[in-house]
Amino acid sequence: MQSTSKEPLPTNKNDSLYFLWSKSTYTKQDFLERQAGQTEYQRKLSQGLVAKAEALVGTIQGQCVNSVEDFLSLPEDIIQGAARNLKTNSQIPDIGMIVKTNESEDNHVGVIIDMTLTEIRTYDSNIPLYFEIASTRWLDKSNPKILGYHDPQGE
Repeated sequence: MQSTSKEPLPTNKNDSLYFLWSKSTYTKQDFLERQAGQTEYQRKLSQGLVAKAEALVGTIQGQCVNSVEDFLSLPEDIIQGAARNLKTNSQIPDIGMIVKTNESEDNHVGVIIDMTLTEIRTYDSNIPLYFEIASTRWLDKSNPKILGYHDPQGE
């Protein structure tokens, strides 16, 4: 990996930043930008959610609503029926929140597992490949398909 930053790389192999950076395909500048503005809690939450999502990628996880409820261990009544029925309660994304998009007739929901200053990384099922297969993807925060966010802790 080639670093574009003049800052030294983390050298302590017990340092979580060293582990994360050494396992990534990003330059050090990309890595530092990804960490910018995140609290220690958000970083740890993101690490856990990313690991959980990556373990599920490529497996059949069902429709997006069921997959999100299972992924976050939420009660089944958080989203009544289709994704279009989820009430958003925030226009500001955060790790662990549900993102609602208008990518299908019934809308779509996914879980924010990581974010940068300009993008969110989501865990999804049934999109973009359909067939109820789990995946992750990056979305620009200004994507017009994003209808809003739902914080399950906010109710």
